[in-house]
Amino acid sequence: MANTTRHLNPEQTALIQTDLVRLVKHFNETVGMVPWFTVEEDCGFDHVFECYNTGTPMAVWAGESHDTIWGEPRFNILFRALHDCIHAAFGADFTEAGEYETSRIQGVLCDEINAPFLKAVLDIETAGQVDFLKAHGEFPPQTFTADEMRRRGIIA
Repeated sequence: MANTTRHLNPEQTALIQTDLVRLVKHFNETVGMVPWFTVEEDCGFDHVFECYNTGTPMAVWAGESHDTIWGEPRFNILFRALHDCIHAAFGADFTEAGEYETSRIQGVLCDEINAPFLKAVLDIETAGQVDFLKAHGEFPPQTFTADEMRRRGIIA
């Protein structure tokens, strides 16, 4: 089915939402998530490692979660929580190199649950956004992931 929306078609959106939930469950069972809560003000990343290492609830920014590849804000926020836990669990800082390492680990985890479409989304959402930021000096638009998937021939 061709996609005529700004993001994914409904079937693709449902797939990444379902696979994200599976990935979070897998990560929690094999590595471990920490409790988290949403905040409206971006509080940066300084707290992530301390929260993860002590099991203290971690703040996850809820802003800019509308109109994303995830279809609903709650899935964008869930991805952010998982992404931050992966950074902390594997000691990958929030530098360019740390984002690439986190992207690589996300891919390995997707392979473990056989989620190749989600793997492509997470690669673009993480490493692809770093590449865009390096090239353009700003974060990409909300349509970036779907546009990049089309450019790569992953979706029509």
